[in-house]
Amino acid sequence: NQDFGNGIGEEMPLTIGFALTLCLIFALVTAFMNRGKNKKLVKYLVLSFLAVWHSSAYFPWDLIFKVVPEGLGKTIDSIQFPWRFLALVTIFTVAAFCEALVTIEDGEVKGESFLNKEYIKYFLFAVMMITLITDVWFLNGRTKSGDHYSNFNSENDGFKCFTAREYLLQGACGEERDLNGRINVLGGDAVVSNYEKTGNLLEFDVKASEKSELELPLFNYWYYVCEYEMNDGSEKRLYVSDSDKKQVQITIPEGSSGHIKVYWKTPLSWGISYVVTIVSFVGLIVYLIPKRKREKKHRRLKISFLVDEEDKKDNKKDNDIIRIDENDDERF
Repeated sequence: NQDFGNGIGEEMPLTIGFALTLCLIFALVTAFMNRGKNKKLVKYLVLSFLAVWHSSAYFPWDLIFKVVPEGLGKTIDSIQFPWRFLALVTIFTVAAFCEALVTIEDGEVKGESFLNKEYIKYFLFAVMMITLITDVWFLNGRTKSGDHYSNFNSENDGFKCFTAREYLLQGACGEERDLNGRINVLGGDAVVSNYEKTGNLLEFDVKASEKSELELPLFNYWYYVCEYEMNDGSEKRLYVSDSDKKQVQITIPEGSSGHIKVYWKTPLSWGISYVVTIVSFVGLIVYLIPKRKREKKHRRLKISFLVDEEDKKDNKKDNDIIRIDENDDERF
């Protein structure tokens, strides 16, 4: 929701898909037959189901918006689409599936069942084929049913994309390609000149002898900023509001003239999240590489120890045989 319940243009129903559903069921059955002894498997399953719940219509998003403060609600609202949690579902479900395979490989699932090792390779092949078929089917249908257009107004401005209307603000009139790059004077006598638009950056000169309302060819998603450099040398930020068509609307002060720049500014919380993500990723690599080396070294030492133990057992058997032979010789 863009505006506390205002919603988006149309729905975007998504699911975890057939392949991940099979993996989730497989991991769940494995955990049940393992009687929950593998704590990692249980943890991944719990996280998977929590992520599924967050991405579904059964999570109380509307209730949360009603009870939390506006500032916190705005932060939560930046999620935009609950199906984004399906990315976490994918990660946790694949982790649970892999942990289930390890559990079976280690012989921690007893008894005769479909989980026997000879069937695992067929199941893995089925999962890969289902993933391939559903992906091809989805992308083929998406590219045929979506609208093909330039993301920005100029052919040289942006990139081509296939889309439906799910990203549009509720109440928006048409699509951004229908805006035609025009600045509409809704009220007053403002005169616009030297207009330029590059992507989400819009600049122009304006002169108004009376208070004027301008509607700009940008949909008013949060975090748009309007800077006004007036000819008298002063600078100020103009308030950005919704027009009736959910486009950016600004008010030009009476008897002013100057240069206006409108752009989308990345929120501080987003910038912090980018830094945290990069640092976490680098930290994970730095942690895992030495860990893998330690595990390999430990595995080599363990194998060496086991080989030594086997050699000692073999030598002991040989010595016992020699003693038996010597005793037989003495008897004769």
